[in-house]
Amino acid sequence: MYEFIKYETVDGVTTITLNRPDVYNALNDEITYELQDAFKKATREEETRVVVFTGEGKAFCSGQDLKAASGDQKRSFSASLEKRYNPLITLMRKMPKPIICKINGVAAGKRYTGNSRRNLYGGGFCKHWFSNGFWLFVLFTSIGWNIQSF
Repeated sequence: MYEFIKYETVDGVTTITLNRPDVYNALNDEITYELQDAFKKATREEETRVVVFTGEGKAFCSGQDLKAASGDQKRSFSASLEKRYNPLITLMRKMPKPIICKINGVAAGKRYTGNSRRNLYGGGFCKHWFSNGFWLFVLFTSIGWNIQSF
């Protein structure tokens, strides 16, 4: 059904897996549309009680696929936000079922995994701790976002 993601539901747990391990699960146009469809499907399915969102291979997601974005076509940043990213984040935020992000390896991008600006205390520095002792650090500078995980 999907070319760039895997979708599986077992015992009430739907797993959505980014499946472009050769490019560290970088996001191209097609994968973002597939993700929109997958989250809509998981919302509709009565069998789904929780969604696990993860990446195949050594990375969760390396962010935007810059090679795909630098093709012949002229790309509009605002159009990408409006058609691809904002609808996806909105679907995730409004989903009535919990989403567990299983971060494996690299997780990079403008914002990590649907985090909202409200979670960035004072717009400076925030640190999140996960139960397995994993820390995720997010640094904001006047230049832009830098994502580091330790």
